[in-house]
Amino acid sequence: MKAIYFVVLIGLLASCVVGNSHIDVSEIHDDTRGGSSQIGRAQVSSVAISNNQLIVQGKSFLPVQKISITGDGFSEDFSIESITENKIVANGLQNISFKVGSIFNLVISDSNGSASFSVTFELQNGAIVDAHISGTANISQSKIQNLTTDLASKLNIADIDIDPALAANSDTKVSSQKAVKAFVANEIDANGKWGKSGSDIYFNNGSVGIGTSSPSKRLEVYGTSQSTSTVSITRNSDSNFGSYLEFSKSRVDGLGVSGDRIGEIKFIAPDSAGSSLTYSRIYTKSTSATSGNASGDISFQTLQSGVESTALLISDYIYANRSLQLEGSQTVLMRNSNSSSGHGMNFYKRRSSGAVQSGDNLAWISAQGHDGTNWGSYSSAISFRATESQTASAAGSQIQFQTTQNGTTSPFIRMTVHHDGNVGIGTTAPSHLLHVNGVARSTQASFDTSSDRRVKDNIRDVQNGLEMIMKLRPVRYEYIKEYVSRSRELAGVKTGFVAQEVALVDPTMVKKIVEKYSDKVIEDFNVLNTANMIPLLVSATQEQEREISSLRNMNEKLESKVNQMKEVLCEIKPSASLCH
Repeated sequence: MKAIYFVVLIGLLASCVVGNSHIDVSEIHDDTRGGSSQIGRAQVSSVAISNNQLIVQGKSFLPVQKISITGDGFSEDFSIESITENKIVANGLQNISFKVGSIFNLVISDSNGSASFSVTFELQNGAIVDAHISGTANISQSKIQNLTTDLASKLNIADIDIDPALAANSDTKVSSQKAVKAFVANEIDANGKWGKSGSDIYFNNGSVGIGTSSPSKRLEVYGTSQSTSTVSITRNSDSNFGSYLEFSKSRVDGLGVSGDRIGEIKFIAPDSAGSSLTYSRIYTKSTSATSGNASGDISFQTLQSGVESTALLISDYIYANRSLQLEGSQTVLMRNSNSSSGHGMNFYKRRSSGAVQSGDNLAWISAQGHDGTNWGSYSSAISFRATESQTASAAGSQIQFQTTQNGTTSPFIRMTVHHDGNVGIGTTAPSHLLHVNGVARSTQASFDTSSDRRVKDNIRDVQNGLEMIMKLRPVRYEYIKEYVSRSRELAGVKTGFVAQEVALVDPTMVKKIVEKYSDKVIEDFNVLNTANMIPLLVSATQEQEREISSLRNMNEKLESKVNQMKEVLCEIKPSASLCH
């Protein structure tokens, strides 16, 4: 059976580069078309025509969808019968004539691009003949040696007995087995590329590619599927330790330096324009290299809007620069320590331009529920807000509590703990230690007031309590609409006093504050302390009691005189009605 063999042409005419120990067709970049095509990774080791079929041997053929041969006045398309990672078998060969030594183009393509390889061929009659290398005028001696090593692995070199001399300026026949072994030994021992230690063999120079002939890194694994691009490390042992991946870092002087990156893992992929980007990385570095006190951290970097930044840093603390989402029935913080302190949770806020400004939200804790379709806005929250621009000597702040009323989706501030310690319910600007804007209710309200004599001075009786009470004018009134808008409890008719009128009677019952409502600010707003009326009422009651007591005594005296007069009258006129 006669077969026609195509041998990949090595030379300047094909723009082909010879790699280490194989013919590297995938590096014919000038002949590859299509920016996103995977064809450029294909490797061709042999091309043959046998039994009217085109047979191509090599690697990385899975993306190939079409194959053809052109040149020497003809063009032949083949239908692919079968394709694997390493072999293509195609049908459709017609009765055509080839000229020995002619150059043809082998074209393989996918939907995104194609690659063209120049080939020549010779006739084989069932026995291996001389394989010719054409156009070697400018090929270096080392490349010829590499080609020889590669061909020796493909040919039965035991059948070849040819002068081993190599020439760089003419066609050269394949070296004998002895010569090939000599070249291999030269590569290992003389050039030092390969080394051997016991049963171990290692590569000293260059890069290693698995699934690729053009590794861009010291070790590169390339595959077109998950199985062919997965690196697996397995430990078969009864030990309780599994496999591990170790990263080591050393300096020439053997000394560690704080800040050195010890190891790094990158995750790289192209963007829509084909540019290769590092989407994320994990690296560890030393934070202290002091002997006996060394420490390190691990950093997780991610790409956000084209800018790489630290998403998570684990050191003597955990720093997260992204939103932290915890899922589960509960989140537990536990501190196992003999210290009297428990767990702490700190929130830090800074502006990129510098210090925090008054009104800035320092931190917040919010809760929200899912409506069955989406996550709505938060329904309850506790916020921490700056009440002044922060400096080394000023850090005023307040805490606000928010809830959302049933049937609505907008949260409102219900309670405020002001920077001065005043607590406001229904108001964001409490003027008193407890400021309730609205109606408060208690099933049993009582307030204890400090009243010990030992803490009082300048004690004197309240005078004219009844007189002052009599000067007060009880009134019924309604608040203006703008003021009512701040609290629905202020609506409707109220009973009370007018603070300005009370101040004319007793100034101690009225206090001036700053009040804000709607878009107005009143600097001298009058508030009434009705508790101060209690002593006046007591004083007025005491005055009335004294007056009643005086009248009672007077009445008793008058009653005694009337009785005496009655006795005298009845003696004079016993028949008088007064005497009966």
